[in-house]
Amino acid sequence: MDKEALRKAMLQAQSMQLDLVHAQDELARTSIEGKSSDSKVRIVMNAYGDFKKVEIDPGALIDGIHAMEKAVLEALNNATHKAAELTKTKLENISKQIGL
Repeated sequence: MDKEALRKAMLQAQSMQLDLVHAQDELARTSIEGKSSDSKVRIVMNAYGDFKKVEIDPGALIDGIHAMEKAVLEALNNATHKAAELTKTKLENISKQIGL
C-alpha cells in the first residue's frame, strides 16, 4: 500500500470513528417511548437501556396485579425493541457510508 492510499484509509477510519462517537452521543440523548398494548403503562428510556420514566395510568390498578405486571413487561419490551432498532439503523447507516 502506498503512502497516499494509507493516508486515505487513515482519514476514512478517523471519519468513521467520529461518526460512531456522534451516533453514540445521539443514542444516549434520544428518548424512546414504549407502551403496553392497552397504553396504560408508558416507559421512557434512551437507546442504552437507561430508563428515565415510568408512567402508570391509575385506572390500570383496577385490572389487578397480574394485568399490571403484564402491561409493565409489554412496555419494557416495546421500548427495548425500539431502542435496538434505532441502534441497528444508526450503525447500518455508518457502515453504508464506508462501504461495508
